[in-house]
Amino acid sequence: MVRSFLVRVKGPEHPGTFSNSSEKRQQKLSLDDIKEVALAGRRFVFAHLTFLKNGKENWRIGAALLEKDLLQSVVFAVIDALVK
Repeated sequence: MVRSFLVRVKGPEHPGTFSNSSEKRQQKLSLDDIKEVALAGRRFVFAHLTFLKNGKENWRIGAALLEKDLLQSVVFAVIDALVK
């Protein structure tokens, strides 16, 4: 089962945020789906993320090799989507 989650990212007055301007921003992130897929004899996990920022919706897909732990591979797939 995939659970959606929302993350609020607030302006620069909060340390460790993703915002680099002086105005307040709010961004929502949703993990919409994960899928385990077999390709070329290996197993991979794909993660679909949706971003809602300033009223615009964007999406990204990340992938990771499924090794021992499914949850860890999902985290790596999400990180892959975030850094693209």
